[in-house]
Amino acid sequence: MSELSQLLAAHPRARRFVEIGGYEGGSILALALRFANRDIDFFSVESFMGNLDGTMDGHRLPSRVRYLENLARFPSLRARLLPGDSQLAASLFDDASVDFVFIDGCHATPAVLRDISVWLPKLAPGGILAGDDYNWDSVRRAVDAELDVLVTPSGIVWWCRT
Repeated sequence: MSELSQLLAAHPRARRFVEIGGYEGGSILALALRFANRDIDFFSVESFMGNLDGTMDGHRLPSRVRYLENLARFPSLRARLLPGDSQLAASLFDDASVDFVFIDGCHATPAVLRDISVWLPKLAPGGILAGDDYNWDSVRRAVDAELDVLVTPSGIVWWCRT
């Protein structure tokens, strides 16, 4: 979370942030609280459906009720849930209209490839495309196949500027 926060802090013109894979809202709320003094709209995409095995990359599925309860605790924050599939959520945004996209949805290689392909056109010039869990082989394969990225010192968060 600190590495993502540092990336966003280093991008002062960011006004629209989209997170793919919000689980139960903890990360988007932490960011919205951290940057409450900036003019940023935060959007969190979560399908609540998990992988084909009925889990979220081996973890229990997120609860939509808990997600909404978490959001309700901070009604003044500019954080919105976009429930549903990442590809469908991308269609809600015009091309070149988002300043920062953070991919942390399904970690299967095809899913990461799809998230990259549908969200990359949504980034404004100079925007940031980033993601989590670069230390997972499936994530690294997808990211390396499509992008020339920088990786944070922990080896977990990857990112590139458009």
